[in-house]
Amino acid sequence: LLALPAVVVGLLVYLLLSRSGPLGELGILFTPSAMVVAQSVLVTPLIAALSRRLVLAALADGGDQLRSLGARPLTTALLMLVHDRMGVATVLLTAFARAIAEVGAVMIVGGNIAGVTRVMTTTIALETSKGDLALALALGLVLLAVVGAINGAIGLLQWIATRPQRIGPPVTSDAEPRPPALRSPVVAEVTPLLVAERATVRFGSLTALHDASLTVHRGDRLILVGANGSGKTTLLRLLHGLLPCEGRFERLALQPEGRLPRAAMLFQRPFLLSLSVWRNVWIGLWLNGVPAAERSAR
Repeated sequence: LLALPAVVVGLLVYLLLSRSGPLGELGILFTPSAMVVAQSVLVTPLIAALSRRLVLAALADGGDQLRSLGARPLTTALLMLVHDRMGVATVLLTAFARAIAEVGAVMIVGGNIAGVTRVMTTTIALETSKGDLALALALGLVLLAVVGAINGAIGLLQWIATRPQRIGPPVTSDAEPRPPALRSPVVAEVTPLLVAERATVRFGSLTALHDASLTVHRGDRLILVGANGSGKTTLLRLLHGLLPCEGRFERLALQPEGRLPRAAMLFQRPFLLSLSVWRNVWIGLWLNGVPAAERSAR
């Protein structure tokens, strides 16, 4: 769809909006609304394709970590768009440039009514061909001003998003600090926390983990030793619920000291969203179900 010529898009939209077309009842052919439809059809594949590449590249760095915190696929993708927001801004500016420079589709579905359906690029071309260079130059400056204003607005939003956030002073108390309570040693229980029996993980035709079996009880400490590519990370991701498997895998809900069930995984390449530390912690609390009234205070 990225390679579709503008005039072909205009012809398709024309057929849809014509009186005999499926959308002819709307009656918007040869109006500015038809121009907007044609330009939207042109830029949507561009925005979708480039945004997808941004999300996939970011997911390779931190997708598992966000999912391990409880983020669902859609939430993870949206957070990745926020993470690479300058890339998203570049995509939108590229799409905007494609829209304002487009002539063929607009002339097909919008006609060429002076002062109504002419886009800036068409008018500049027509005035230049008629020899009115002063008007063409003035319109070109207006077009540059519009683009500059949009760039400036994006830069302002970026500055607002990245400026340091003020956090109130720590709460102090005159009360005598209490010594930390002694924690009783964890007693191993009969019921296992993790059970894997003949677990196999495949990536297409590649078998990354084959018939792995293990049982972990409360209080156990397990060390995985193996060569590069032997499946250690795949097994850890499986135990954390990030990968499906063939065979049996069960995980008992953890209940440490009466708190909510929770498990954590420390990744080899730690990942932070391209936001302030405060916002990263806030998102972590949000993904873990901490009520909104408590997030900022915590």
